[in-house]
Amino acid sequence: MIKNLLLSGAILSAPALMVNAEPKVYTTDDLAQEIHVSLNGKYVAMGDYEQNLSYIWNIDDPETFQALPGESVAYEVANDGTVVGYIKQPGGVYRPCVLENGEWTLLPCHPAVANTAEANCITPDGKIIAGTQFINDPTSEIKGRYYPCIWKKNDDGRWTLIDYSYIKLPDHQGFLTKCLYVNGDDIIIGGRLYCGIGSEVPALIVNGELKFWNEISTYSEPLIYRGQYGAYDENGKQYFTDDPNDPNIFYYDYSTVDGYRDGETGEYFAGEFSTVDAQGNFYGYRTRAFNVKEDGSGDLENGATIYNYGKDEWTDNTGFTNFAIGLGNADIVFANGGSMLVNGEKKEITEELGFTTDRIFTFVRSVSSDGKVLGINTAELNEGTGEYQYFPAIVVLDEPLVAGIDNVIGADGVTIIVSEGRIDVAGAASVAVYDLNGRKVSSSATAHVVSGVYVVKADDVVKKVLVK
Repeated sequence: MIKNLLLSGAILSAPALMVNAEPKVYTTDDLAQEIHVSLNGKYVAMGDYEQNLSYIWNIDDPETFQALPGESVAYEVANDGTVVGYIKQPGGVYRPCVLENGEWTLLPCHPAVANTAEANCITPDGKIIAGTQFINDPTSEIKGRYYPCIWKKNDDGRWTLIDYSYIKLPDHQGFLTKCLYVNGDDIIIGGRLYCGIGSEVPALIVNGELKFWNEISTYSEPLIYRGQYGAYDENGKQYFTDDPNDPNIFYYDYSTVDGYRDGETGEYFAGEFSTVDAQGNFYGYRTRAFNVKEDGSGDLENGATIYNYGKDEWTDNTGFTNFAIGLGNADIVFANGGSMLVNGEKKEITEELGFTTDRIFTFVRSVSSDGKVLGINTAELNEGTGEYQYFPAIVVLDEPLVAGIDNVIGADGVTIIVSEGRIDVAGAASVAVYDLNGRKVSSSATAHVVSGVYVVKADDVVKKVLVK
């Protein structure tokens, strides 16, 4: 099912935003393109992949951007401060790693991994990591492909690799991991699938199986020039012939995506799932084909998109090139540039939230579950190179952005976050969620429940919570 232009299912009551005091903005002179806020809003991880530098921010010491060790790039951070990313090793080799207790630990890789592997995402409870490995493959035109993978944390604290190199991917660069969503026993990786001649489409890896929505086909046709067939003799010399049965005729491959001839007039599909929220909404962008003819020509339309995993429902908006992340049930969505949608209504982010930045504000990259902490990118023109440099900034609002998200409950190292239809627990070895009749409804760190009152027992911490 597809919904166009307007977002639906808004649950926020007016006013949707609850910002009463001037937000606090924390920034640094250190470069970083990647910036990720933990679900509970306590930590922000930042990484610069041009300089191989990483930093972490803690809300308890907001003026400090602490550098992480080694030539590393941080991608994401869990509620307990566990960071994932990659570290550069001698010889220009990049390996996935996890930062625990202030030190990087290398994660295991497939034996055929080439020079690049990364840990891109981590669950809020810090127990599952998703990443990408470039694995050698002589059958590929580039002698390898990017394959997704996950790592699971064992009871002894070690990490076990589960690689998905068996997945049949198009004969292209592969799949790039961008985001991770766990729904009960389902582990869903969102990202970008390379396909066709030069196209990219949004795709998921659901429990180790590839899922995407585009029809990709490959065909062969002879080389024809001025009505004659191009051919090569046994010495590799080209000639042209009128004989359609000449065995030396040269055939080349071409691909179609949804019937559209890929690369026709230099146009290709573009798309990926960049992020996902706690309700299973995947945010990103995609290309759609319209008026496709038998010869493969047609019209391509680009725009921002949201895919709801639970409902198998799309929301497309051609007024934006990309949706970065959202809150609630996509009731607040941060788009490219300085815009946001609140229950479908376009607003300017800095005006709506009441903050300013010293550098050029570009876009919101990540937010806490209640929207109180925002990780944003800012830019500054380098006069020496004439190019923009990107810096991280962290915005802390006085009040949460959305209703229906309880304040973070923290005690004895345990964090409990309650959002619409969901309870998340981090920092606990054992979890049990009970309804008011005393029935256990979940023992998972992420519990999807109907609205009501529940008792959460996380190790020795017991809390009663209201789920809306």
